[in-house]
Amino acid sequence: MLLIINAYNMEMEENDAMAVVKVCDNYVQAEIIQGNLISKGLHAEIYDNGMESIMENEGIPVLVPKDEYEKAKEIIGE
Repeated sequence: MLLIINAYNMEMEENDAMAVVKVCDNYVQAEIIQGNLISKGLHAEIYDNGMESIMENEGIPVLVPKDEYEKAKEIIGE
């Protein structure tokens, strides 16, 4: 899982302010986590690489601003 997160973080170089807080198995799980983080006042986004991520079975990453990363990990229990 760490390799997947690192790969997404490298891919997100154009937006250095974001970090992957969780890679989900499906879009529904990603939306639930995103909604939970947003309800706690954080700024969460789902990285959508279109069908490419789904077809390659890479998972769906949920991102937060780097300054909210530790709080987000605490909220989702990781």
